Amino acid sequence: QNGFNQAYGARATGGDDRGMYSLSVGYTGNKGVVKGMNSSNLTFRFNSDMNIAKNLTSVVDFAISSLNNDAVNDGMLSRTSPTHLSYVKSPMFHPYQYSYLNKTLTNNLETYDDLGINNPVAILSLAQQTSDMTYFTAAAKPKWNISDNFTLHAVASYTMNKMYEAYFTPRLGVAPVYDYLDDGTVATYTSEARSQNMREISTHLEMTADYHNSFNGHNINVLGGARYIQGNKTWDKVGGYNTPDDTQPKVSASLVRKEMDGSQITLKNIAWFANANWDYMKKYFLTGTVTMETCSRFGTEIEKGALKLFG
Repeated sequence: QNGFNQAYGARATGGDDRGMYSLSVGYTGNKGVVKGMNSSNLTFRFNSDMNIAKNLTSVVDFAISSLNNDAVNDGMLSRTSPTHLSYVKSPMFHPYQYSYLNKTLTNNLETYDDLGINNPVAILSLAQQTSDMTYFTAAAKPKWNISDNFTLHAVASYTMNKMYEAYFTPRLGVAPVYDYLDDGTVATYTSEARSQNMREISTHLEMTADYHNSFNGHNINVLGGARYIQGNKTWDKVGGYNTPDDTQPKVSASLVRKEMDGSQITLKNIAWFANANWDYMKKYFLTGTVTMETCSRFGTEIEKGALKLFG
């Protein structure tokens, strides 16, 4: 078929004495030259720089992106590749069944041929291979100017990245898979269904205090704060063969030769830090840095460690 691409976008900006704002929306779509291979992407973004109160400002941003892909297993070495099968399959084998009673072709799909070559039209009509990805991020960065010399900064951000994949090969039109067992018997596997979920969530919280002053040629800047970062990753997959029929492509408990796997990882990091800088007339300099940090990556029995640097 003929491919078709489309892209749309809109953006609005503005502001007043309370802040500046920017909003953008975008959409892209792609219809592939192979039937069933389509993709779409929807994005939304909002950015702002706000004056909340006297001496209190904040940057607030968030964005959402959703990507959807519909595809087929079209690798040249795959036995279910429609493009490859259309090249190697003999034109003598029609993709639809022939009715000897009515002397005409029917709308019923034909199975694989006598040579064991699959029906590409059946694969395009019944197979499924989808991928859905969602990305979301939000962040706020307030700033409070308590005085001319003292400022408080904060950061709060949240990010989520999620993906779901599903795969299905039909029974109709696809030759079965044979597995020769150790006891001499042969197991036959037909339709195949698989799915996979992945999710990653990250949280970042940080607070810092900044003091600076200048007098009699001396310049002092002191910064201190704390930071907390947490990351959570979850992944699981399941798959097997012999679904009840081609109208039920989802993974179920009735699958045979079932494979399951998954994992979950949670990491936490906490840090306290301080930094001091002094100079006199921009000729003599002294810097000191202290950081104390702990991380769950090293287990629960690891004590906090402090790193001190002076220069």
